[in-house]
Amino acid sequence: MMKRYGVQIAWSLGLLACFPVLLRGGNAIDYRLMRNEIQIFENILQTAIKNEFSHPLALVHEPRGAYLPGYGVNFTFLLNVNRDEVNTPFGVKRFGAARPRAEKIRAVREIMLKLLGDFGNALTQLGMEENFTITAHLEDRTALVPSEAEQVLVFRVGKKTLSDYGARKIDVKQFRDHVETIEY
Repeated sequence: MMKRYGVQIAWSLGLLACFPVLLRGGNAIDYRLMRNEIQIFENILQTAIKNEFSHPLALVHEPRGAYLPGYGVNFTFLLNVNRDEVNTPFGVKRFGAARPRAEKIRAVREIMLKLLGDFGNALTQLGMEENFTITAHLEDRTALVPSEAEQVLVFRVGKKTLSDYGARKIDVKQFRDHVETIEY
């Protein structure tokens, strides 16, 4: 009887010793899946930008994403915001209506916030404490003031906020309030 009790204790202790390993294994990052999810969001981001800025040379560097363990994922791209028209041998070709620079920057801001809300939960490999960040580098080669020639917009939101928004625990206004936006 004592022997049977000792075997049960040994078996239980062995199971408890393996439990942390099992927990870690469940939270391990599948980098192949992460890469695929990042590539899908890169395509979504690129399509949204090209739909808004139709000039073929507006998107200078296509969106690229990278996973940073412990931080989250970061996407970055370079957009030339002054490509509304181009001189050709046959005259000036216009791509959409000419818009002021401030309106173009506002459009970029709205696109990024919408994409974060709509597709932020698509990265299933992110931990709840990690972040989803989009960095938009904007350039305007026609700017007369050097400080306006380049601008950076950073949008950062935590995975928990994305999950809460996806589960409809928070509304659009609360979601946008939780997105940290840095402009410089």
